[in-house]
Amino acid sequence: MIGPGTERAGILILRAWVEENSTERLRVRITQTTKGRESRVAGAGTVEDACQAVRNWLATLLEASNSSG
Repeated sequence: MIGPGTERAGILILRAWVEENSTERLRVRITQTTKGRESRVAGAGTVEDACQAVRNWLATLLEASNSSG
């Protein structure tokens, strides 16, 4: 049973937009927060990079859960 203060959770926010007059049209701002850590902000310019950022964040969250529980 997970008690108060032991939840392993985080927030991942993707803000995406398209720039019409740019060679790299896709822009993604990635804000990552996990419990006990400050927010980190990163960027991506391709669908693949944005997906990899999500995969990395989920893996980090799972790894933290496995190592502390």
